[in-house]
Amino acid sequence: MDLIEVFQHEHTAVSQLVKSVLEDHGLHPILQGEHLASSVGIASFIVPCRVLVPKLEVPEAQAVIAVMEESANLDEKGGPEKCSSCSADWEPGFQECWRCQAPLADQPAP
Repeated sequence: MDLIEVFQHEHTAVSQLVKSVLEDHGLHPILQGEHLASSVGIASFIVPCRVLVPKLEVPEAQAVIAVMEESANLDEKGGPEKCSSCSADWEPGFQECWRCQAPLADQPAP
């Protein structure tokens, strides 16, 4: 089976989170360097923990990771936007507010 790297991070926990989210989407990721990364953490060099998926799952995995990274960027910018009707937090990609069901298409862009 051809495995392709879709993500890597110097912190094993971040790669484990990505792996878990990909599994939640029905994909079949594996980690490479998981134990090595944690064992050399005290050394002066960093070994990234890599997330790999079967070649056929690469496009879907990349799309899921892109959404995760976009959410992380929102967090860095101060969190999600607010619904103009009820002030509930919302993030791009949703069509209506989870609280009041107001259409979010009319909301300002983040």
